Amino acid sequence: MIAFVVDEAHCVRKWGKEFRKDFSKLGDLRGFFPPSVHFMALTATASKSTRNEVIRILGMKKPVLVVRPPDKTNIVYTVTEKSDDLESTFAPLVEELRSTRQFMEQTIVFCRTYQDCSNLYLYI
Repeated sequence: MIAFVVDEAHCVRKWGKEFRKDFSKLGDLRGFFPPSVHFMALTATASKSTRNEVIRILGMKKPVLVVRPPDKTNIVYTVTEKSDDLESTFAPLVEELRSTRQFMEQTIVFCRTYQDCSNLYLYI
């Protein structure tokens, strides 16, 4: 094993006290691994106090912190209200995908239900 990684590490502090008590015990795992196994904690939403608490809970000694502002100029968040007709909602996206092929900007589409995802998949 090379590393032990905790994603959404802010949940260690947020949920570790009451909701998911086992989260607060993740640091205890440190003793089961040789020192060569690195612990990594990832989060995009941790204040300085939360970072310090996560470091303490995970038993991290002299961690290297990489802190960046969350503003990403290359990411655009757009909400488009979906009509009942998949074709009218997604036709522009599908047309762009077909015309640009692999050169289309990365796009994530979130659906409310599994059925909506299935219908969209079949449409595309």
